[in-house]
Amino acid sequence: MTNHRKPTININWVSEMEFGSQITISFFINNPSVRSVSITDIKLLFGTREYSVTKYPNRLAGSKKIAYSDSLPININPYQSESFIVPFQFLPKDVFGKSNIDFVFSIGEKQIRNSFFIAQKHKTPEQVVLILDQQLQQ
Repeated sequence: MTNHRKPTININWVSEMEFGSQITISFFINNPSVRSVSITDIKLLFGTREYSVTKYPNRLAGSKKIAYSDSLPININPYQSESFIVPFQFLPKDVFGKSNIDFVFSIGEKQIRNSFFIAQKHKTPEQVVLILDQQLQQ
């Protein structure tokens, strides 16, 4: 019998950038399956609209080195976990004020819809700089 368990996805942190029109999100995905998975798209749902993740790496603020966001697809090997950072741009200003945000993740042929409570996950741009600096030193 093969193991076809679904990946689990969580949010590490969320930060508002670009005067409210962009949010940058650090996701964490765990693949408990015997097969690799590939995230090919992520959509943020807000009202009746869908906003796709930015399709190219964005420059992120870092004080010591230049850091860039990740781009899709993100591939996760069997029994592995991965953190990745992606931005969503050109959003309405009130998206960041919500305490819950819904996402649809395209993973292979399937779509997984998740709702995340983000009220306690907010990071200021200054906190993001510190996080990125720590990650770049590793």
